Amino acid sequence: MLRLHTLGSFELAQGEPPAVRLVPAQPKRLALVAFLALATPRGFHRRDTLLALFWPELSDEEARRALRQALHHLRRAVGEEAIETRPDDQVRLRPGQLWCDAVAMEEAVSAGRYEEALALFRNEFLAGVHLPEVSPELEEWIEQTRARLHRLAGQAAAAVADRAEAGGDLARAIEAARAAGLLDPDDEPAARRLIRLLDRSGDRAGALQVYDRLARRLESEYQTVPSAETEALVRTLREPPAIAAAAGGAPTGADASEASPFRRWIPAAVAAALAAVAVLAAIWPRSEPTLLSTGRLQPSDRVLVADFENHSRDSVLAGVVTAALRLELSQSPLVRVLSAPEAQASRRRMGDPDPTAPLGDSVAQLLAAREGLDLIVRGNVSSVGPGWVISAQLVEPATGGPLATVRETAADSLRLLEAIDGLGRELRERLGESARAVRASPPLRKVTTGSLPALRRWSQAQAALDRGDRETARRLYEDAVALDSTFAMAWRALSVLYGSLGPPDAMADAAARGYRHRDRLTDRERHLVTAQYHIAVTGDFGRAFAAFDSQLAVTPNDPGIAGSAAYLHFRLREFDQAEALYRRSVRFDSTLTPVYYGLIESLINLGRLDDARAALDLFRRRFPDNLFSEWEEIYLAVGAGRLDSAEAHARRLLALAPDDADHRGEAISNLASLALLNGRASESERLRREGMRVYEADGDMRGYFSEALNCAFGLAALGRPDRAQVVVAEAMRRHPLDSLPPGARPYVRLGILYAGLGDPERAAEMQAAVESQGLNRGRFAEAEWHRLRGAVLLARGRSLEAQAELRRAAAADECALCSLPLLGRSYELGGRVDSAIAVYERYLRTPWMKRVELDALERRGLVARLDALYRVRDGQVGDGRR
Repeated sequence: MLRLHTLGSFELAQGEPPAVRLVPAQPKRLALVAFLALATPRGFHRRDTLLALFWPELSDEEARRALRQALHHLRRAVGEEAIETRPDDQVRLRPGQLWCDAVAMEEAVSAGRYEEALALFRNEFLAGVHLPEVSPELEEWIEQTRARLHRLAGQAAAAVADRAEAGGDLARAIEAARAAGLLDPDDEPAARRLIRLLDRSGDRAGALQVYDRLARRLESEYQTVPSAETEALVRTLREPPAIAAAAGGAPTGADASEASPFRRWIPAAVAAALAAVAVLAAIWPRSEPTLLSTGRLQPSDRVLVADFENHSRDSVLAGVVTAALRLELSQSPLVRVLSAPEAQASRRRMGDPDPTAPLGDSVAQLLAAREGLDLIVRGNVSSVGPGWVISAQLVEPATGGPLATVRETAADSLRLLEAIDGLGRELRERLGESARAVRASPPLRKVTTGSLPALRRWSQAQAALDRGDRETARRLYEDAVALDSTFAMAWRALSVLYGSLGPPDAMADAAARGYRHRDRLTDRERHLVTAQYHIAVTGDFGRAFAAFDSQLAVTPNDPGIAGSAAYLHFRLREFDQAEALYRRSVRFDSTLTPVYYGLIESLINLGRLDDARAALDLFRRRFPDNLFSEWEEIYLAVGAGRLDSAEAHARRLLALAPDDADHRGEAISNLASLALLNGRASESERLRREGMRVYEADGDMRGYFSEALNCAFGLAALGRPDRAQVVVAEAMRRHPLDSLPPGARPYVRLGILYAGLGDPERAAEMQAAVESQGLNRGRFAEAEWHRLRGAVLLARGRSLEAQAELRRAAAADECALCSLPLLGRSYELGGRVDSAIAVYERYLRTPWMKRVELDALERRGLVARLDALYRVRDGQVGDGRR
């Protein structure tokens, strides 16, 4: 059965989870399926209606073509029988072929299956989905459908609460009543229901907190006060029980039927005795109420874990406990634990001179007040003989007063992991998780490592990453997996680091090792490891997206997962989807700087420069000292054609980062490209050589050869092939290719350079090296390999075969522009003038954040060839082969 998910995740899948994800990363096509499934009246819809809703900006012919293509792709994915058309230009989903969660929810509410309906409502309809260039009418339909399903979820929650109360299941009634309140915080009768239920459960403080929140909301949003009925109910709660009974206070709600006239006239002496019993009961040992049951905590409240104080003989141990406890608490579905980078970003905003220093109690309280956090966890580690005592408190941010205290002891280092695990589990129960749920979650050693030394290295690596020290983090993670080769979380972190630091083969190996031990992970980490494995090893991006979506279905507000999925969309040049997910990530965590980079660059690549400007301005306000803003300023200025501004920002970046190789290398590379674009060839070559020295000193051979090849390509474009050969030969003499890891060897660009210099045999040697070392595996590596094959064929005069290779490269390439000059040249040499013109024009009009480097090497020659081709097409000259 085909399954369309619209509430929480947005996907079309085949079968039950884990399902095969169909039509990946095509929101408009999926929205078309959703409309056909949900729009009323149900059944057939006219094509003209669909054209006007989904493709209003296109001409009638173009819109019809777009609809035909969409239906064609959907049929290929879901089967011919699922989509039915009629000769009178109408379309529908064939009944019985597709299950949709939103339709199932509507049917469940209609049939009175309220528990089922509530379980289906995992998030708002099409939450976080952006549909580009659709009609206002479609957007209005989405909003109306979203509001209708939201109301149905509220009705379902209220009905579940009523049924549970009638059936005597007070805990479930309270849980459902809370859900109803969250779905409609302005529903005063629903708030009264929850107040009565909490009072019946003995949680009078929690009931009063519900009232206080309602009163504050009515005052702030509507400048009004609760109704007289609500006030009367709350007055009975504020009176001491014995006094209320003596005064004749009657029970309310469901308790009213149980009261007898005699009970209202209890004598004062009996009332006093009852009051004494109540006092004795209050001091008698009993299970403590949780923060959730008292209303002190709401689902998804944000929690800050302060750095534990160290009173032990082990200087590293407090950091281990802090990192491990943060991980343990992050398994709780009740709270969202602030990450260390989030806390550091907040400290920078509040002017902390050393935001990477340990986060102590006083700074944690200030930070919590500034960011509106709901709870602080603090603690300490002390030595006792050969063992340790670990204490932790849940703290009220406003007052610093403890709400709960827990303590665990470890007789020796062998029992230390058990103590940390026990501490975290006790804290989760104090928050409000059931003991059964906590027991069902895997212990810390099963989701991290059973080796305390490995856990130490991991926690130190996390701290190094928080400081931005990736090299130290890499070394520590490598130590951790050397101590425990099954430490899947450390393998995943290594794979991600190798993705940026290299080499690629190490990235794939680490991803595979993490995936092999994925049973030793939390659910969230397991989904991340699975996604990283399919990205780095199998290249099955559909399964990577399925892993991300599976986690987002459980934690739809997880900024890290949304950001990771957005990055994959970005690499696939699906910038609309990337933008939507990046915005979603920013909305739920405004301190993750890489998310801003992705958002800004997605908008630049979509050509929406005003939106990119606004996003970059927001980034600069939130992170005024972050030098990556200058990188984005360069990309944005180039996209707008303001080369002088781009150069000014590159020079500013160079001046602000005298000791940072990444920033200096980026600044110098951009300055060299801008100099070449402006005709300053000697200055460009000098800057390229300076960039080579910067990267060489930093041990970054990728950067070194990138600048060497940029220099050579620039010289070749200026008609100086001999000089280009000399630059490359010098670089390879200084650093022979076989001295580099295979994944760091620039075979593809070297081969393309040799082909362009008229040496197809040496270019073919580079192609053979790629193939023999397996460096053409994976979508993006394969696309580069096709580009190289096309260049070799072109150098040998086989333009028709080159066209096929280069078309494949252009379709799958991570870079939107890199294959286009060669593809256009293959058409040009094959005499296909119109095709060559179309490709060259596509190069010129396609937005791309890093086009300055390509333009420096390609633009002048490409524009000249395009001008010649226009004259050929217009009949001014006879042939386009040049």
